[in-house]
Amino acid sequence: MGSEKKHGKYYHRYELEVQSRIRRFRKCDPLSQWAQICVTAGRNGDDTILSFVWFGIIGGRKKDSNGTYMVGYIARGVEARGCKFGDFTLKHALRVMKRDQDASGRDDAIGARVDPDNHNSMDLFRRNGFQDTGPDPEAREYHRLIRFGFDNI
Repeated sequence: MGSEKKHGKYYHRYELEVQSRIRRFRKCDPLSQWAQICVTAGRNGDDTILSFVWFGIIGGRKKDSNGTYMVGYIARGVEARGCKFGDFTLKHALRVMKRDQDASGRDDAIGARVDPDNHNSMDLFRRNGFQDTGPDPEAREYHRLIRFGFDNI
């Protein structure tokens, strides 16, 4: 229920959204965003994505103190399930934002928008200090999660 068939398999809507975003991703805005990807050689010679994160500053730039940090997309490959790649990847992004916050003096609020049906992502963010503030007023199918500060990263 709530799944879509693609390439002979069924996927949740949020899985297809993240997969298509990563496949279409070419580069981020270097003035306000970061993107990190971890890949390994796949069995058939193609690269296999172990983890990916795209994050940045909404309403600001790296060279000013305006705006709010936001984790836009984060994913880990099915092959990496149980290896804590999601936690590693999120903590990496938080460390990068912390360095930027130290240099810029920007507020230490970090946001994310997560499909509440994506239990793995909801658990990942909660485990890493984010609080679920409920439906996002701008996109009610998602929940807005927020964290203040960079403790325990």
